Amino acid sequence: MGVRLNLGLTMGDVLSIIENSLLKNNKSNLICTTNAEFVLDAQKNVVFKDIINNSALSIPDGLGILLADRYLTMVADLKPPLLVLKKFVSGLGLGLSVIFNAQKVVGRIPGVDLAYNICKLSHEKNYSIFFLGGRLKNISGKYIESNVDVAKSAVSEVHKLYPNANVIGGTSEFSHKESDDTATVNHIKECMRKNKISELDFLFVAYNHFNQERWIVRNATKIPAKVCIGVGGTFDYLAGYLPRKESHRFEWFFRLLQQPWRFRRIFNAVIKFPSAVFLYSLKHKN
Repeated sequence: MGVRLNLGLTMGDVLSIIENSLLKNNKSNLICTTNAEFVLDAQKNVVFKDIINNSALSIPDGLGILLADRYLTMVADLKPPLLVLKKFVSGLGLGLSVIFNAQKVVGRIPGVDLAYNICKLSHEKNYSIFFLGGRLKNISGKYIESNVDVAKSAVSEVHKLYPNANVIGGTSEFSHKESDDTATVNHIKECMRKNKISELDFLFVAYNHFNQERWIVRNATKIPAKVCIGVGGTFDYLAGYLPRKESHRFEWFFRLLQQPWRFRRIFNAVIKFPSAVFLYSLKHKN
């Protein structure tokens, strides 16, 4: 559907690419944790699509992405008659097989897991990290005024888990808006000066998708930061506000119970995205 993805990688592969290439290429590198919503929004927003397609890595953070890839491969060689029905039945069968665990889908690289692994690497190898963004929301998904700084809470909890992690700071004080850019960058650079570093190894940015990626594109080189990742709601996990489930297959359900405002996003992933992939398969030959 015109969105680039680096499929077929393991978490170990991604970490190896980060350590052996991205941290050493003298660039500011963006890693996109691409899921179904990214792909849907990229169909409507060419700027967002270009950001993903020009990123250093676009990793599949979502089961739907992997199922879509498998589906498009499955139906590529189907022939008439009844081609539409064949494609529909193939998609339905694939979805049901995963729901009932008849097939195991591998290859997902959850952004939350990537963040934990990078914090662990920092603990072991002293890579510097900064946490930016993250805010509390009410039951309808609107940001609320609070004295809680989600990013700072996440930093505190990470240091409990990985005492030697070189997380040099975190703040939820600033917004993703361009009017806040100068103050945000100055704050990060002040934390870097206090920690006597001239370049930041990792920057985690927790604004909503597209806002966070666009912020990174505007500002990463000003810091400078070597590897930047839009992490969405990851700070909720790192801070302990949301429990991490071992089974990723139904993680969406547990998040929905705790954050009902996610219903629209889940609808997009479970209904709207598969429908878009199906329609795409009818219009395009792989």
